[in-house]
Amino acid sequence: ILFFLLNALLLILNVLDLNYLWFDGKLPEGMKHSEFVHESVGMLITSIIAAILVILFYFRGAMNFYAKNKWLLILSYFWIAQNAFMLFSTAFRNDMYIQEFGLSYKRIGVYVYLALTLIGLGITFWKIVQKKTNWYMFRTNAAWIYYLLVIGCTINWDVLIAKYNINKLLNEGKNLDKYYLLDLSFKNLPQLFSLPDSVASKNDFKIRDYYFSSRNVYFADFKSGLHKKAYRFLDEMQQMEWKSVCLEKKRVYNDLFMMK
Repeated sequence: ILFFLLNALLLILNVLDLNYLWFDGKLPEGMKHSEFVHESVGMLITSIIAAILVILFYFRGAMNFYAKNKWLLILSYFWIAQNAFMLFSTAFRNDMYIQEFGLSYKRIGVYVYLALTLIGLGITFWKIVQKKTNWYMFRTNAAWIYYLLVIGCTINWDVLIAKYNINKLLNEGKNLDKYYLLDLSFKNLPQLFSLPDSVASKNDFKIRDYYFSSRNVYFADFKSGLHKKAYRFLDEMQQMEWKSVCLEKKRVYNDLFMMK
């Protein structure tokens, strides 16, 4: 009964998503992209936690081998499938957000969370099919989280974000949050210096003041902030000794001077 009611509740949400999101492809009236994504992620987190806790409770010990659990299995598979559909709906919402406002660490973080959630659902499905223990689920999920974090460390996120957002500006005319890019590490300095002067000279002081109030980071304007960022980096490079050698810093240093 519990699995049936949970499936019915989730089915209503997914049918509404299918109608308004996948077929219509537009935001609901009066809702911003950020609210649209956050609401979906919140529902997904609640649903996934409920799904895994219920499955862990019912498919434990001897219950894995109970002969009359056919309908329990069917409803569990349907429950996992519905959560997977909700996951792809959330990914679609996040993609809409990125297409409109560009990449950021939080938006990338949503994809990381969705990837881990998809893996978790797959492991949950495998646990039921192969009659694995609850400990197997915890151990395997922890290993996948570790693998994904290690792989994530190999990607130069600051450069990726800067290149993507600048390309959206130059190719599609989308707004560029220059102050967000300025607030990232030294790694994206070559990309920021490659901005056309017409873009670099244009300032949005409302956004600048937002970063001052929320992160306590103040810029008089974009170009002066960029010069200060470059000065701090170059000054640090001049004082660097062999014990502090960093290949990424040397790459950025060489790229800046290659730009003349």
